[in-house]
Amino acid sequence: MTSHAVATDRREWLDARIRLLAREKQMTRLHDEISTERRALPWVPVTQDYRFAGSSGEVWLSLMLLVEDHVRGYIADGLKKGDTWRVDEVTGVIRNYLKR
Repeated sequence: MTSHAVATDRREWLDARIRLLAREKQMTRLHDEISTERRALPWVPVTQDYRFAGSSGEVWLSLMLLVEDHVRGYIADGLKKGDTWRVDEVTGVIRNYLKR
């Protein structure tokens, strides 16, 4: 079990919390800067079709991206419960992709 320091009064706790908050804000700003730098990195084309082992067998990266693109479009259109035809459409996209 971790032992914790006990503040003698509420003011002591508040002072410590404010110092910690300043460090947390500093860390968040640094994280945001790093994320911005990462997004600014140049893109390179993916020339290899990566494959992953999934619970249902092997899955191709290009297929996952294709399905994600379709699903994202459906969500933007307001996918509702019972829209099973959308699932059928994605299944068709997968079948066509696998015929390549």
